Amino acid sequence: RGEIMNTISGNIKKAPITRSVVLGLYRRCLRSCQRIPEPDQRSVYEILIRSGFRKHKNDIHVGSRAQYLAVLKCEEELSSMNYYHSVVLAAKQSHDEQQSRSVTRSIDSSSVSSSSSSVSSTTTSSSSSHQETFIRNEDAKNNAVINCPNTNKMESFDFINNEKLDIVKKWLVHAIPQLHEADVSLYAHKLVEEGFDTVGLLEMELQVDDDLDFMKKVHKRILVRWLQSRAKS
Repeated sequence: RGEIMNTISGNIKKAPITRSVVLGLYRRCLRSCQRIPEPDQRSVYEILIRSGFRKHKNDIHVGSRAQYLAVLKCEEELSSMNYYHSVVLAAKQSHDEQQSRSVTRSIDSSSVSSSSSSVSSTTTSSSSSHQETFIRNEDAKNNAVINCPNTNKMESFDFINNEKLDIVKKWLVHAIPQLHEADVSLYAHKLVEEGFDTVGLLEMELQVDDDLDFMKKVHKRILVRWLQSRAKS
């Protein structure tokens, strides 16, 4: 990738990107796509990958600046997707570790309860019973938090959703530098809600006549001009 960047900036002599390099990138994109757990979302991304490579198969010349830019853009989107996978995996591992600790505490609690029941003294038995009840209540509280079906999922979702919002906000500010912070936040949330949460989806799938009704007229006009200039370049 560093060689490609230097080539684009003109620091070294251009060397064409071979067919094997493009095929390797295509296969890596498909492998990353297969890691998406939701079948519907996985199918959508697979279609986007195949159609994207097919679209540029004949209209980009080998060794051209357009080819290098297309490869760089694809590498960036692949890196974002792999980062998304790593975040989801880390959240799952954290959830599994919490469940494992919960099971261990439950076993320890059972051992304490068993030991307490063997004491014959009425006073000691009563004290142990209170201790057992306290431990069970505490474990029940901890398990309620740890095993809550939404807690860890929501934490993971919030982290991923914030990352998507940051991507869209940066894209909006780049496209419309005059935007106020409040407008940036509003537009980013609207776009992410509709599924436009990557640069590739924003620039390839966004339909200005149908998908930007929530925008102020002047902002929409500027964005349309910017997208048109991007398409020409």
